[in-house]
Amino acid sequence: MNKNSYKLVISLVIILIISGCMPSDVEPIRTTSLPSTTVPIPSKIIPSTHVPTGSASETLIPSTLSEDPLLLIQSSYEVFQIIDVLQQTTYPFDPPGEDKHYDLAENLSPSRKKMFFLVDDEKIVIMDFNRMQEHSLYELNSNSSLFQPEKAAEEVLKIMPELDFSYSDVLISVKQALSQSKTNLQWYESDRYLLSVLEDSETSTNLYFNDLQTGTRHQLEDQPALVQDYWISPGGDYILLKKGFMFESNIWQDDSYYLLNINAQSAEPLTLPQGSDHPSMSWLGTQFVGITHQTLPLGGVGFTVVNAFTMKSTQIIQRTFSQIYFFGEKLLVLKQDQEKKISTIELMDFTGQILKSHTLEDVCVVSAVINGKTLLNCETESLILDESLQPQSFNNPIFLLSPAPDMQSSILVTRNGKFYLLNADLTDRQSPDLNGTPLEILWLPDSSGFLYRTRGELHYYDLKSKESLLLIASDLFSDYTNMNAGWINID
Repeated sequence: MNKNSYKLVISLVIILIISGCMPSDVEPIRTTSLPSTTVPIPSKIIPSTHVPTGSASETLIPSTLSEDPLLLIQSSYEVFQIIDVLQQTTYPFDPPGEDKHYDLAENLSPSRKKMFFLVDDEKIVIMDFNRMQEHSLYELNSNSSLFQPEKAAEEVLKIMPELDFSYSDVLISVKQALSQSKTNLQWYESDRYLLSVLEDSETSTNLYFNDLQTGTRHQLEDQPALVQDYWISPGGDYILLKKGFMFESNIWQDDSYYLLNINAQSAEPLTLPQGSDHPSMSWLGTQFVGITHQTLPLGGVGFTVVNAFTMKSTQIIQRTFSQIYFFGEKLLVLKQDQEKKISTIELMDFTGQILKSHTLEDVCVVSAVINGKTLLNCETESLILDESLQPQSFNNPIFLLSPAPDMQSSILVTRNGKFYLLNADLTDRQSPDLNGTPLEILWLPDSSGFLYRTRGELHYYDLKSKESLLLIASDLFSDYTNMNAGWINID
């Protein structure tokens, strides 16, 4: 079943639910037995015992706000605000729950009209900015009595008998991992679907697909251990899933990876390359998964590409590398040699063949790839590479480089405190009249301007009028912590 067919089936089932013609043999939300390599058929929407309450709170957002752009921001350690950028006004905002340490940008839905808040490990609240209401969604404590931390700790000691942890230490770590696992939520493709994690057996949590419109959910996998992390592929056809029992940064031997194929309803294990040590994985476009065999502070040792369509693995790098960038249908690979003070940049295909290569007499890193041009940040200067990888001097070393969403403009801040507004091909530089050197840039969604944080202040710069305005001042903006903020949409 292809993706479009899958969505059509879901739509038909929703119509059946609304019209009262849903077949009587629809399974309940709890599935007691699932083959280890399959997931439930998406067309069988499983009714949830935890439906939205639909209870609305009082109005959260004043009706006088502009439709766009609105910024939800944490302005101090316990204070949140909505900033109407065009009207230059601010309004208080009180997130739900007692522990208000939310990642606002991560919690926003794709349309920016909704935001989820995990108020504790048993309850999600969905806030609808368009309706100016909040709605309780699901209680997440279904069958929580199933999970037995003691049995999970025993499983850890079986898997890793050489582990230098006492049973009580392992038990504490497993309990912490369980709490972290259940807080792992992500939107899936639209405002309608949300992925969440629930306890499902004595030693496991599993990934679930929630339909917010129908109040239903179904289980995506039943692999052993706790969901530690997952990454949705560009396009949404696959989910790369990581599971383990201990989420300690120096322990990885209990980690397992799976590739969930949403259309084919399959969950295939990913075999780690031989000699792996603290491996890491990431998506390279819609079709390939990249595996770093041994992760280093910068780059790693050994790199394998897995074709998600065929599950074929190809090791394309044997030794140490510093960075890898997905570059169209190819890979841009940077290798540093600190002793010789040189850097080699290579253009490589997914078979490992080197198509182009160039060596630089400096230690460099890739700062960004913008409109087909690669910017390198070196110890003494920054360079720009053309398609043949030939370098040209660009500027002083880069402190900050931020392209606009439409990629037609960029803000460049150099280490010596100079700042420039660049055009699409990075050739034209203007010096905007800003109130201080930016420490952080946040572009407006339509690329018409940007917010910039200086020490203790947040300003707005409009590209058309070329005016800079102070929005708010806060002690929270005085350190090097990035802003906790996200653009919201109420139109």
